[in-house]
Amino acid sequence: GLLFGVLLVSIGCFRRSRALESTAWTILGAASFAALLMLKHLFLSLAPLYFVYLLCGFCRVSGRGFSLPRFLALGATVVVVSALALAPILVDAVHRSSSPPSTTVLEQLAQIASRLFPFGPQECNTDASGHPTSNACHERGLLHAYWAANLWALYVFADRAVAFIIRRVPTAAVLLE
Repeated sequence: GLLFGVLLVSIGCFRRSRALESTAWTILGAASFAALLMLKHLFLSLAPLYFVYLLCGFCRVSGRGFSLPRFLALGATVVVVSALALAPILVDAVHRSSSPPSTTVLEQLAQIASRLFPFGPQECNTDASGHPTSNACHERGLLHAYWAANLWALYVFADRAVAFIIRRVPTAAVLLE
């Protein structure tokens, strides 16, 4: 889909920057990954990989060591992309508010963070006396559907078990080929 396309554009920019030895392609790759994070925070798991790659491959210049201007250029790129993505939400918050704009902006950023990383008690429907109307009020994490993590764990276990069997039992490898 679209999100994997943006991820591949980012990777393609890095490959092109290596081939052409161009810093512009690296900056464009970083910008496209930052945009991808703004589209879907699930790709945040790739951020440490990108960080190490950019820190070692772009910010460290052979013969000169660490390049602060390149590091600052990457940081500015991420800040600009993030600001562009969040601008409509924050501008709307400032225009609708009667309180000081800085308070409103911080409240909006806190609301965004709480929705991206939904840890803590879930909002529940309550009756007039304040008691929950269902048993759906519980702590939640990044995986809202608890069966998804369990199904994934079962899949990974089955995959590892099959791989183990194929390596250990020669006849199993022949049967599965």
